[in-house]
Amino acid sequence: MAVRESNRARRLTVRVFHTGRVEVVVPSRTSALTVERFVERHRTWIERKREEARARAIPVAPFPPARIDLAACGEVWHVHLTGVGKRLRLKPIGDGLLALEGDTSDARAVRQLFRRWLTERAADVLGPTLHTLARELNFEFERVLIRRQRSRWGSCSTRGTISLNCCLMFQRVPVVRYLMIHELSIPCR
Repeated sequence: MAVRESNRARRLTVRVFHTGRVEVVVPSRTSALTVERFVERHRTWIERKREEARARAIPVAPFPPARIDLAACGEVWHVHLTGVGKRLRLKPIGDGLLALEGDTSDARAVRQLFRRWLTERAADVLGPTLHTLARELNFEFERVLIRRQRSRWGSCSTRGTISLNCCLMFQRVPVVRYLMIHELSIPCR
């Protein structure tokens, strides 16, 4: 169980994630005794939610994946582990084929490499799509950013910057189009 102190929190809250991990968010300078009592009061609920999460848990997919489906652009990428070289690299080597080179024992580094590749691929696909849609519907914006946001698919700043989540690449075309129209139609300025 993780306890996270937050300057924005006004009360103690507990969250059970789909993985079964438990996080207690507490206002700044909350005493350990107060946290302990809070958890004890909610222990039954926490355990019930953890059991529900375990029952619904999806088996962990192998990593790195053998295949990546990017529904937003209709691409399917197959990942080939080459085992060549020491430097960790991910590069396209043909239509729909990605070569993962180097030492893959550091799972964290491999995940970062895949995230970076996904963000770059999303910039190549989502950016031009947004520009085309804006011209088609007569909307304006200043620029587009592709990021990996935790809780949003997209947003529009007051300066006219539209941020899109790179994970949109896994969504179907109509969903992506709907989200882009939504972000374009919000008065950004």
